[in-house]
Amino acid sequence: MKTTLTLMSAVMLTSSAAIAQGWPGNYGGVMMQGFSWDSYADTKWTNLQSMAADLDGHIDLLWIPNAGNCGDGNQMGYSPRYWFPGHYNSSFGTESELRTMVATMSAHNIGIIGDVVINHRQNESNWTDFVSETYNGVTYRLTASDIVSDDDGGETAQHLQSGENLGNPDTGDG
Repeated sequence: MKTTLTLMSAVMLTSSAAIAQGWPGNYGGVMMQGFSWDSYADTKWTNLQSMAADLDGHIDLLWIPNAGNCGDGNQMGYSPRYWFPGHYNSSFGTESELRTMVATMSAHNIGIIGDVVINHRQNESNWTDFVSETYNGVTYRLTASDIVSDDDGGETAQHLQSGENLGNPDTGDG
């Protein structure tokens, strides 16, 4: 295998480790992490795609970072401005390259796990002004009411717009 794989770690998923919701009870496959922090050049979509034949038969799942667009500069994908297709150009490559990599991995019986942290979202100019996105005819826009009301030192309350309410309190520690 290529030397870029040394940047990646393979993890054997055993039934004792596979307790996350959605995993089959006795899953015995192998998942490989397809990125490390700031690994843009080594683990861009085209590089991962080129490894598909070498990985075939050795791993079952490839874990990739969030593919959402986070704006300019190198970003790991954990503060995306956009969530939906049409905005997947990232530090790891273009949306087209991502789709080609996923299709190539699929042709080699390798599934993709996309890492998404749903509460990480990039705003435009203040704490609560997120972009609107339309997907399948439905327009989505986060507001202050979508942010936990007591986990930000009062920042959200300072940016309420007319008609908005604070979100629910956090269910855990601050």
